Amino acid sequence: MKKINPKNCLMASALMLPAVASGNGAPVDSEFSYRYSSYVEDDIADDVELTGGVKSRYEIDVHQMRLLTLIGDDNSLEVNWLGESLSGASPVATERTANGVGLIMSGASISEKRQDTSVRFTHYGELFNWALEGGVSKENDYESSYVAGDLGFSFNAKNTSLNIGFSTADDDLSPSDAEVFNRVLSAEKETSSYSLSLSQILSPNNIILFGTSFTESEGFLTDPYKTGDSRPTTKEQSAYSVQLRSFFDAADAALHFNYRYYSDDWKMQSDTIDIEWHQNIGTDMQLVPAIRYYSQGETFFYEPYEPDDQPEFYSSDFRLSPYGALSLKLAFIQRFSSWSYTISYENYDSDADYSFNNVALESPGLVDFTRLTIGFDTKW
Repeated sequence: MKKINPKNCLMASALMLPAVASGNGAPVDSEFSYRYSSYVEDDIADDVELTGGVKSRYEIDVHQMRLLTLIGDDNSLEVNWLGESLSGASPVATERTANGVGLIMSGASISEKRQDTSVRFTHYGELFNWALEGGVSKENDYESSYVAGDLGFSFNAKNTSLNIGFSTADDDLSPSDAEVFNRVLSAEKETSSYSLSLSQILSPNNIILFGTSFTESEGFLTDPYKTGDSRPTTKEQSAYSVQLRSFFDAADAALHFNYRYYSDDWKMQSDTIDIEWHQNIGTDMQLVPAIRYYSQGETFFYEPYEPDDQPEFYSSDFRLSPYGALSLKLAFIQRFSSWSYTISYENYDSDADYSFNNVALESPGLVDFTRLTIGFDTKW
């Protein structure tokens, strides 16, 4: 059994950061990874007034595969595939009731499948890397394609790295049962994203990364499956993040801390804090407890139920409402000489009381879920 250096485990995780990866040379092994996830949303809570549809929500099974192969000494080709099957029901509308807000769910007949495929080519130089990527996502009512690229530079004796990235995507939508429910027959959306990140090795045990991104979307941004939903046809989004990786020799463990601030011109703002503790157990096992806190405000056109004056823009979608969420996760990793396996469990709980904002009326569509993931990685 190959002995694992705990500090190398930290560095391997940290080098997954985009900017840190610049100029560190091509991988020495080909790799294959597989993950299976079971995602299950909780039924609608008993204290929510259900005025239509069923109480059950989504269950999603996800299979993911990744293959990384070497091309010569300075290049790699990475292929990713995802297959997803979904069934259950989702919120379609809200309505005013004598007790506040009632929730209308779809029937339990929703059943969809989705497949994503992407290919990424990377060239590794002594002080710079560049990569090109493209992918396609298909489901019964939606098709999306994208191209992306990034360029990374290392300097300051490879202690500092700068990474620049871009992507552009085209989406085509053809909603199911459009004529039956008076939905749009077909629609399109275009999205462009730009990113910039800077990483710095502070010491042998500490790495920090700062990142920012800007995304603009144009086209059909309304959800056709939400009754009465009407959204602007443009959207501009900005995000700023800081990530810290620190290894503690005395504990034989690494702390991963991430913070992200997001805002857009729909007047939405959010904060995300991720904290992970990567605890080495001996030389070939690792236990990773993690906690994530999330809080967001609301878009300027969100309303808990449709107002009487019928504004130009309106949505009761819970994803646009003010709320907060707390996620707890535990992962276990077992490593061997040329392969490893992992299992993780996550519990996600959302509530208006978790929000930084004062929420007058909680959306009845907020979701809680659990997710179980198992998988393995191998190299040769």
